[in-house]
Amino acid sequence: MLAISNDRYTNLLAPTACKTYNDVVAVLQALSSRPEIKEPIQLSKDLVWVVDQIRMRYRLDPIGLMGPRNEPHVVMGTGYVPQLKVWHGTRVTTKGETLTQFNIRSLNIETSKGTEHVMRSGDAKTFVRRLKGDTFNLVDFEAEFYNTRSDFEEAVKAISLGGDNTYVPHMDENVRREVYQYFTSTDRVITPGIEEWTKSKKLVVEHNQSLIERQNFVRSFFTKRSVAIYEIPMVAEYKYFFHELEDLKPIGERVFFSDLQDLTERFPHIVAATNILKMRKDKVFNGTGFVKDLNFVHITNYKDFVLDTSPNVVLFPYTRVPSEDEVRSAQNPPQETKPVAVESAISVLNF
Repeated sequence: MLAISNDRYTNLLAPTACKTYNDVVAVLQALSSRPEIKEPIQLSKDLVWVVDQIRMRYRLDPIGLMGPRNEPHVVMGTGYVPQLKVWHGTRVTTKGETLTQFNIRSLNIETSKGTEHVMRSGDAKTFVRRLKGDTFNLVDFEAEFYNTRSDFEEAVKAISLGGDNTYVPHMDENVRREVYQYFTSTDRVITPGIEEWTKSKKLVVEHNQSLIERQNFVRSFFTKRSVAIYEIPMVAEYKYFFHELEDLKPIGERVFFSDLQDLTERFPHIVAATNILKMRKDKVFNGTGFVKDLNFVHITNYKDFVLDTSPNVVLFPYTRVPSEDEVRSAQNPPQETKPVAVESAISVLNF
């Protein structure tokens, strides 16, 4: 199921999903019982209460879970967009002491000392009392989460099929000797050995050139129109989203979804690629670089994200890249043959 993000950073009138404490409890129960969670998660009443207090103060909904099972982190956000994570857990101080504390991490919390972007307190009520109107502001999702156009350009430029613009086949020893003699002699007739070598390497050179042409064709397909797909590192109803790109720049709306199979109708070639990977017992977000047989690119993303973990990003062309045979057929369509009148045996007899 596809869902358009309607977060309150871009739409201050966007409604919250949770109106009451009971709504918060219901959402957290639904998240903690999702099929990807193999063992039960215990959320303490104090943590749920803190989550509800944050909901009331900043109009944020619980949208995901992450972290260890015994110390779960609740992700809160605007629409489906992560804005902060809150948890109750232990940490070891620089003095070697073990403390159990409530924690909030957000890129818009600035602290003068201690861990950057994190606020802590040992008591739930004290923790909530410290939450002021200016403690937390919504994160500009595009600035903190998206890859820049240069990130995508770099990834597309790195698409390689093995062709090399400077490639020249190596000569064997006899041909190198003949080349030397040719250029140092007064006789400018190309020797039979060089002619034979040129003929034998022609196919190799043409193959290299075809790789370069195909490589440029694939790159242009990505540049013209593509789809960036992100996997948010948390358990959530909507943990994936895509954004369409033109000239490697985002256009339109962020569209969130639950499973890659949700893209069947809109991007069947993407779903086909992910299904092929499943048959190989692999996943679309595993790996690095360009996957040439399936035509998609893994994007490196080291941004300081809200969740303290970078999302996985892959780039697909907007439509399926035609095969080389399909391209050749389009360039050289079969010639239309005109019908030729042929006399039948009857017409000859009638004549």
